[in-house]
Amino acid sequence: MIGNTVYIAWGSHEDRAPWYGWMMGYTYNAAATPAFTRSAILNVTPDDSAGGGGIWMGAGAPAVDSLGSLYVTTGNGNFDVSSAPGMPNPPCPTMTMRIASCS
Repeated sequence: MIGNTVYIAWGSHEDRAPWYGWMMGYTYNAAATPAFTRSAILNVTPDDSAGGGGIWMGAGAPAVDSLGSLYVTTGNGNFDVSSAPGMPNPPCPTMTMRIASCS
């Protein structure tokens, strides 16, 4: 949780393909109906037609640092580093991601 936003992340259940790594944020506002509204969404492998790149949490929550950045670990995905400027080479189908400016 960062501020009034709860973040959830997941990959798959029992490694059944296709799976995708998703993270969503829901912001709480007691005066609104519904009280929780989706305020953030991320699919870590949107172009992987075979599925993959699940966010593996081990039943835990995403980590958050004092600046409000979230950290998650992905695995089992196909990732073309050449399509993401600034990413390391060679391809990294398993990585730890820092998602900045979530606060």
